[in-house]
Amino acid sequence: MSVKRNVLIVDDDAACREMVRSILDFSGFRVTTVENAISALGAIKHENFDVVITDYSMPGMKGTELTTLLRARYPDMLIIGMSGDDSGRAFLAAGTDGFLPKPLDFNDLISMVGTVSERDDGDPDIG
Repeated sequence: MSVKRNVLIVDDDAACREMVRSILDFSGFRVTTVENAISALGAIKHENFDVVITDYSMPGMKGTELTTLLRARYPDMLIIGMSGDDSGRAFLAAGTDGFLPKPLDFNDLISMVGTVSERDDGDPDIG
């Protein structure tokens, strides 16, 4: 990748966060992880993210609620929902750009996150 894209992963499951972080880091993305939606909102105040990947079921605020807030404030941000419990309909209705079922398919993850490069320059830069 010519430019490292900045990705925020929001998931209360530490093992899932680490797995996604490792895959994206290896693929050339710059990755930050947080364990809940409130922490995600705080991180976004201090840093610009090209992509947010959020889990559905988390304590406090669901991923769909986070998506609704982010979509209103950052209409061009790529937001991807992921869940082992949800079919993706709630995420798509909330405004995500895509949905990944758990367990994650690594190729689908890289492909979907890589679409941010296509938006920026019309040339896919998938790692």
